[in-house]
Amino acid sequence: MKRIGLLAGILLSTAGCLHRDDVPLVAVTGRVTRDGQPVASASVLFEPALKPSAGKLATGRTDPQGHFTLYTGNRPGAVMAAYRVTVVPDEPKRSSGIPDRLQPGGSSPVATTEPTAPFQEFELIVGPDGRNDFEIKLDQ
Repeated sequence: MKRIGLLAGILLSTAGCLHRDDVPLVAVTGRVTRDGQPVASASVLFEPALKPSAGKLATGRTDPQGHFTLYTGNRPGAVMAAYRVTVVPDEPKRSSGIPDRLQPGGSSPVATTEPTAPFQEFELIVGPDGRNDFEIKLDQ
């Protein structure tokens, strides 16, 4: 009986280690611009550059002024790590709310052309808290 209790204790403590919601996050904010103008309604994706790593996917969405805040899952912030960053514009939609490329007579859902293709991909490092306000300037 003691062995079952010991085994259960080990399994529970190990399961707790696998749960990664306790990983400390640091605040990450920024602004996305293109030709000096804010990029609104774009998805900002921070994917860990090294796998496996302590980092997790962190995402944000730009507001009308191009500002974003990253979230890891439903928690604000990101793990300190190197990230591959991708900025993806919002797809144009008609009044029906369906993306243009999926409308009858629209472009093929397989063919991805501007503006649905990523603007740009590059690397950034999320460091200690207080140093993670990024100015992302996209190329033309």
